[in-house]
This record gives sequence, C-alpha cells and structure tokens, in this order.
Amino acid sequence: MKRLVHWVTLAVLAAFAAAAQAQAGKKVEVLWLGQAAFRITTPGGKVIVIDPWLKTNPKTPAQFKDLGALGKVDLVLLTHGHFDHSADAAELARTNKVRLYAPPG
Repeated sequence: MKRLVHWVTLAVLAAFAAAAQAQAGKKVEVLWLGQAAFRITTPGGKVIVIDPWLKTNPKTPAQFKDLGALGKVDLVLLTHGHFDHSADAAELARTNKVRLYAPPG
C-alpha cells in the first residue's frame, strides 16, 4: 500500500509540473516544510499540503510552526498514518474546511 501511495503522490506532482509548462510564465511552487512535509502551489493558485507534521517538527522552519502561516490550503494529503507525517493534518484540514485524503489503515 505504501508503494501505491508514493506512486500516486509522484503522479500528482508530475501532473502539476505538466500543467505549469502548459501555462506560460506560471510555475508550480514546492516548499519543503521539514521531514516529509511539503506545500505545493499550483499555477492556478491552489495550495496542497502533504504530510503536515509542522508544529512540533524540529526541522520545520520557525515561521511555519504556526499553521496559519501556510495561508489558505485547498487540499491536505497524507502518504501514511505515522505521527511524523500526520500530526497536524486534521487541524489543518478542519481550519481550512477542506478534505483530508489518506490511504486506508
């Protein structure tokens, strides 16, 4: 199951990269937030956060330990349910009133 989730994540990233090339002058922004956490902003301005363990993660840049610093989030994705990937996922999804997608189990 982990392998499938990783391939799906890679496919999503590849799709965004292709969309960025299709829109002249616009790019996908990928921001590493520590550990396995990323904020991806699409060329159209949608924000996706993957594996958000931010508030207590020692590798998260200080300004992003406050979940509000991420701005409006449109989608939250988890690769798997370990604490170091999911700790702030529910709060982030609830605060932004968006869906949280995760593999079963």
